[in-house]
Amino acid sequence: MLSDAKLKEKDDEIERLNKTIANLKTEIEALQKPVEHRREEKKFRWDIVFGIIAAISIVLNIWHPSGTTKNPDPSDSTASTRKTSQVTKTNIPMLNGYHEGISIDGGIYTGDLKDGKRNGSGKFEWDINEVYFTYEGSWIDDQRTGLGKQVEIDKTKGAQDEYEGAWLNNKYHGKGEWKHSDGDRYVGDWKDGKKDGKGIYYYNDGDKYDGEWKNDKRHGIGSYYNKALNTNTKWVWEDGKQVQRVK
Repeated sequence: MLSDAKLKEKDDEIERLNKTIANLKTEIEALQKPVEHRREEKKFRWDIVFGIIAAISIVLNIWHPSGTTKNPDPSDSTASTRKTSQVTKTNIPMLNGYHEGISIDGGIYTGDLKDGKRNGSGKFEWDINEVYFTYEGSWIDDQRTGLGKQVEIDKTKGAQDEYEGAWLNNKYHGKGEWKHSDGDRYVGDWKDGKKDGKGIYYYNDGDKYDGEWKNDKRHGIGSYYNKALNTNTKWVWEDGKQVQRVK
């Protein structure tokens, strides 16, 4: 049996151990607090960064609070297979330079931009009902102006028409060549989207008109070649009709 002195010595040792354990707990808690503070600080900073990104994205209309990106223009039937930047005509920022896959005016544009408008060279693809259009060429302030080629494909018939030449404000204007899916072809002058000036029209049956045009009709002096009769006669034309033969 331990003496009173020994018991007191053991009690003192236990008390010292308890104090040591308490001091260790205090030191551990002191060490943990800066770590937790740093974690909270780090989390807080990421919250700030995410908030800034979200705010910018909402302003640019490329992110929705629900966490989903804006869908491509539904009128673009090929949007699911083409890479787009989800920028529309109504909210397109003042972009400059070359850009790919801009969703604009119901179609997809790849090319040069100036102040948010198509300016320079670029390719535009769009659909109207069952007809697929593609234009590649010059642009001025969102208008097809300059030299360019446009192809129209009727997806129900598999027919293809095309025009290559000069443009002004989205219309054929100047020198250009037009090809129809039935085989007809015209090479010559255009004005406001109509044959006007001098040009040659090649018919799919082998006939040919070479002469003057006005408002999409033969008008002025022109010669007509009839393949079936193997004749080539020159006439004065008015509003698409022969008026007087020229010898």
